[in-house]
Amino acid sequence: MADLKNIMEAAQRMQEGIKEAQDKLKQERVDVNVGANAVKLTMLGDYKIDSLEIDAMARQHPDLTKMLISAVNQGIDKVTEKQKNQILELAKDINIDEGGEKSE
Repeated sequence: MADLKNIMEAAQRMQEGIKEAQDKLKQERVDVNVGANAVKLTMLGDYKIDSLEIDAMARQHPDLTKMLISAVNQGIDKVTEKQKNQILELAKDINIDEGGEKSE
């Protein structure tokens, strides 16, 4: 029965850790610059675009759409990488041994 209790406690800690990590990530920002700063994008940790700047000269550029798509995709990749790193860190923190104690 002690094993089940340890598993339940670890699951609870993991759930709390995930919630905390998600809240923290929402506050983080990633910056992306595309086309020699023609397009600048800031994306929040919840994948919402916080700001988007398009250089006046870039507005007429034939590849503007490609630059915008690239900026958004790079922002998504950066946020996803941050999420992955937080989950890996959380998994290390939650790791418990058979006695129910966190492994060091």
